Amino acid sequence: MAEAIDTLRQKARALRAEFDAALAATADGAALQALRDRFLGRKSGALSALLKSLGRLAEAERRDAGQELNALKAAIERSLDA
Repeated sequence: MAEAIDTLRQKARALRAEFDAALAATADGAALQALRDRFLGRKSGALSALLKSLGRLAEAERRDAGQELNALKAAIERSLDA
């Protein structure tokens, strides 16, 4: 199971890098909303998909990974609001 949490962490880091690059290229409000939907959307958001995958982890790993993903979500939300 340690591999699962490592994979999840790698995906989270890659997602953060992808978000940062996309945010830097965003020019207007509509593009910003599209970016929010792409990463935080309930049905098809990339981060939402990672959060849904937490159920496959053991309880202790789920707690740690959940904290990391929630921190990433908060950071993305702060960046979008700024």
